[in-house]
Amino acid sequence: LWEINSPDTSIATLEDQVEFEIPGISQTQIRRSEGLTYTAALASLLRQDIDVILLAELPNSRTAELAAQAAMNGRLILSTVPASDTVQTIFHLISLGLSPYLLSTALRVLAAQRLVPKLCQACREAIPIPRDLRPDIQAELKQIPKTYLHSLKLPAKYSFFNSRGCPDCHEEKTQGQIALFEVVPVFQELRAGIASGADVATLEKLIRRKGHLSLRQDGIIKALQGKARYSDVVLATS
Repeated sequence: LWEINSPDTSIATLEDQVEFEIPGISQTQIRRSEGLTYTAALASLLRQDIDVILLAELPNSRTAELAAQAAMNGRLILSTVPASDTVQTIFHLISLGLSPYLLSTALRVLAAQRLVPKLCQACREAIPIPRDLRPDIQAELKQIPKTYLHSLKLPAKYSFFNSRGCPDCHEEKTQGQIALFEVVPVFQELRAGIASGADVATLEKLIRRKGHLSLRQDGIIKALQGKARYSDVVLATS
């Protein structure tokens, strides 16, 4: 929201608890005990001239339907759902009662994120990739566009990394967290697949064929770059 906040753009949020106040943005805290639910608050916002609405969640089918209809009418709607990846996000929204056709028309971008511990860069050290893991790693890397892999300038010989602990990380071996991302703009073939009721495997294949990274692939890249432990990547993306 900080990125798109400007005097020319009216932005509103609906949140269970307003943790960060952003100047210039209308932020509303949901108060269910007083009847101010997500559905009621969103319906009220849609009667106003709001360009962008962030919903902290989509708790029920009516809220999801209002959000989808608002998106079709030209508003930018941002929200989160409990799903393991971008494809599962689609099916979660359908499970809320959205028709595949409505969803395919309203969706613009899908994104999934997982946080993993970030290796201390001061004491990290390369370790060989275990022989039994190499086929799986190669199989994942083969699905990533070569131009993107080349742009990363990874060493010719791949390695994983670990940290031994040092004063910089207070012997913790890690410093904070790093995010793994899967970002999928909804392209024409994917839109058609959603509208036709395609299954998980079909939608997944469409996305990978287009060259978009999965959470696991992004995690493998970060493991090869020495930013995260591979074991943490597997734990976060399983």
